[in-house]
Amino acid sequence: MTRRRKQPDWTPASAFKVTKLKPNGPKPGQSVDAWLYGKEKGRQELMDDPRNRFNDLP
Repeated sequence: MTRRRKQPDWTPASAFKVTKLKPNGPKPGQSVDAWLYGKEKGRQELMDDPRNRFNDLP
């Protein structure tokens, strides 16, 4: 049984726009050690959060 193909309800893009993301790294005047400490602290808080599903993994 074959299905009839529907027409797409969107129009393809005619122009493309590049969006620059913020740079990943320490802010001006911040040391790399302080930046790395903050990233590690955030990861630990994420893993210690009981609401996330990482704790259910074996």
